[in-house]
Amino acid sequence: MDFYATDTIMAYAIASILNPDQSFASIDLHTTFHRPLLPGTAKLEAKVERKGKSIAYLTAEVFQNEKKCCSSVSSIMIKEH
Repeated sequence: MDFYATDTIMAYAIASILNPDQSFASIDLHTTFHRPLLPGTAKLEAKVERKGKSIAYLTAEVFQNEKKCCSSVSSIMIKEH
């Protein structure tokens, strides 16, 4: 798993709540690495913290063995077609 995993899971989170006539693009992404991710299974969680008309704010975390390995925050631009 690479560090793009949180960006990808946040994309799925925002896509799941947008209307079919809307698209999105990441405009800011900050990731903090708390500990190494080891070979094996990891759990990813993403959440849309707040969604406005043109900007959404999301968070994501990666856990392994019940310990946080990585956390990300992102700003997403929402576009109308």
